[in-house]
Amino acid sequence: MSEYAPMQGPMFGQPVPSQPLPPESTEFTPLPPEPRPAIGRGWRSPFRGLFGKSRRGHLLAQQMQQLMGQRVQVATFSGKLDGEVAGVYPDNFLVAKEGQRYYIRWDAIAYVTPVEEL
Repeated sequence: MSEYAPMQGPMFGQPVPSQPLPPESTEFTPLPPEPRPAIGRGWRSPFRGLFGKSRRGHLLAQQMQQLMGQRVQVATFSGKLDGEVAGVYPDNFLVAKEGQRYYIRWDAIAYVTPVEEL
């Protein structure tokens, strides 16, 4: 066939003739549906519980009540802060440093350690 030979088949805009479908066979039974994976099993998102309610905040609040009025060093994902624990609340706590007040959410804390006065 030369490269300039006309194409065989319907022209643009003409309907394409459809082929008849073969008859449906009754020999084969349909496949059963695949089981869906159970939710909560298997892979777990690393962000699960990061923004929702967690037991961690409640436990930290109980521990921070014991440190009320003491100097602590708090490390978060944005930096470190030294100051005095001025208040403990259900979702955050208050650190006072040189007249400034910093509210720190429980979910943002990496660690808290008491600072010894020299």
